[in-house]
Amino acid sequence: MFAGVSLAAASALAGCPDGMREFRGAISEITAQKLFVDSRLDDNIGFERAPQTTIVDAAGKGRAKWAQLRAGDSVVICWRFEDRPRKAVTITLR
Repeated sequence: MFAGVSLAAASALAGCPDGMREFRGAISEITAQKLFVDSRLDDNIGFERAPQTTIVDAAGKGRAKWAQLRAGDSVVICWRFEDRPRKAVTITLR
């Protein structure tokens, strides 16, 4: 039973849905329509805000809106690889 619980927890924390890419890092810059995220590998990638962009506050910081995000926030961005320019579908604060 313990293994089943561990697998369920792992899949819940796996990140983005099938067909989407995941990018982890800290917000380095944010505007009303775009944010930039620095990864631990020094990649600085920009993501545009889309009408369907969802903010998930997994860190319990009380921030569930784009305007509440701040530079330095640790995030996981889910996006579709084929989107040009990149659009943030889900932003999870961690």
